[in-house]
Amino acid sequence: MTPPTSSSPFAVEAQGLVKSYGIVKAVDGVSFQVRRGEIMGFLGANGAGKTTTMRMLCGLLTPTSGRALIDGFDIHAQPLEAKARLGYLDEEPFVHPHLTGREFLNYIADLYRMPRGPERQQRMERLLGLFELADRNGELIGAYSHGMKQKIGLASLLIRSRSPRRSASGWRSSIADTWSRPGPWTSCGRRPALSRRASRSYS
Repeated sequence: MTPPTSSSPFAVEAQGLVKSYGIVKAVDGVSFQVRRGEIMGFLGANGAGKTTTMRMLCGLLTPTSGRALIDGFDIHAQPLEAKARLGYLDEEPFVHPHLTGREFLNYIADLYRMPRGPERQQRMERLLGLFELADRNGELIGAYSHGMKQKIGLASLLIRSRSPRRSASGWRSSIADTWSRPGPWTSCGRRPALSRRASRSYS
């Protein structure tokens, strides 16, 4: 599936995001912009509203007010256009426990209507190798360790395009060793700094 084109200079944009539960404001007016090619760390204390903000940006929660834009597309007003350009990986990734890693990647590729053929197969094998999962042939994801499940989840984001566009991750520093290796970044064409930019989150 070919995503629609956009002229927005920003990959991700939060405009005054607010999320209230009754009288409690979980997120109170968060705004920031992420340009194409940037990596942003979204930092804050426990309960500051980081996860709530991420879920609004990904369309999993509807904001009380404000807008969440992906490549210029409002994820709530234009969900198909926005989500076609977005990948989201939570700290607890949803992966099918009764599929092998290869089967799961093929399943995701089918969901996004990637043509079957040698190019898709080569990309899948490359990602499995980069994340050190190629030798798990025949092993069900349900038997993977937590870190391996996160790796296959990230591979499922990267398989969708040659140049991954927008992705969001809820990973914590406990698995920073995965990101410290150069391998996964080669699929993006370079190995950027991990903390290029930080944004404040609000309680």
